[in-house]
Amino acid sequence: MIKFSLKVTFVYIFYIVSTVVRGNEFFVEGQRAWFHDPGFSSGYFHSYDALSLDGVPPFKMHVFLPRDYETSQDNVYPLLIALDGNTAFFRSGLSGSSLNLQDALARYDEAYPQSKLPIVAALVPNNRAKEYTHDTVLGQDCCELDRFLSDLTHGIIPWLKRHYRIDRRASTLGITGSSHGGLAAFAAAMYFPEVFGYAIVQSPSFWVGFESQGRFFDRWGSGKMAKTILKRWSDLNIKGDRKPRLWIDWGLIHQGGFHNEFIERYVAKRSPEVLNWLRTELSYQDQMDLYFMIDEQGEHSEASWSRRLWPAIEAVGPHNSTN
Repeated sequence: MIKFSLKVTFVYIFYIVSTVVRGNEFFVEGQRAWFHDPGFSSGYFHSYDALSLDGVPPFKMHVFLPRDYETSQDNVYPLLIALDGNTAFFRSGLSGSSLNLQDALARYDEAYPQSKLPIVAALVPNNRAKEYTHDTVLGQDCCELDRFLSDLTHGIIPWLKRHYRIDRRASTLGITGSSHGGLAAFAAAMYFPEVFGYAIVQSPSFWVGFESQGRFFDRWGSGKMAKTILKRWSDLNIKGDRKPRLWIDWGLIHQGGFHNEFIERYVAKRSPEVLNWLRTELSYQDQMDLYFMIDEQGEHSEASWSRRLWPAIEAVGPHNSTN
């Protein structure tokens, strides 16, 4: 039984690797891409190994396309930006795990057959600590979040809209991320509410700029990101019907390693502060434009985030768009 399992695993890995390496090559505006189909029921991929756009450092991107994309030429599709795109669909990263986003998408397709399945742009970071944070983090690279979000909203998303049949309504465009990616997804939606209709924010690093600098007793509303959001919203004169829908979740397992004992512990400390700040400063309302989940069995891990992805998409996904 063990030998059979190992053999099946090897064949699957070989298929994935060989498909990407030997798949059908094509070019978009001179950018090399590969078509590959790992057999997910919900869709297949165009992968760009080194997408190079004006002013944007080259990066890897997997574009997930619904099964009917080629046969439904008149349809447009919602767009979902997935941060930490290396683990969105495939096993990767330090833990060698995956969010298995394709499973949540398959459930979405079954639950909402009248809604179009999103195109997903899974962005692989070059340096996630630098690109996804706005303040110093435990001696790591940092503080290029503003540049990343500018590249995303002014470079990457417009490029995707030029080359794929994407719904132009902001209410259908979402972003998802976890940990530092969750922080960046939250910032994207809150800095650019005119671009994003919703955000799925999992175990977000709201502690960055606080516990990362020994500021254990400062409140989240006093931090750099909160002040930036308030200024952005004031400048844009945001109205109630333009607020991005938000899903925020975190776990309560705070033992078993640094990822739980420090990171998830302080995620759990700061996330309720952010919820209260959203309610009081920006008039968010629970179960209307603000949803959250406290996972008693949740760790700071892909397995926990994967388990919560479906309820998140169901709560705030593109089928909830009203305009």
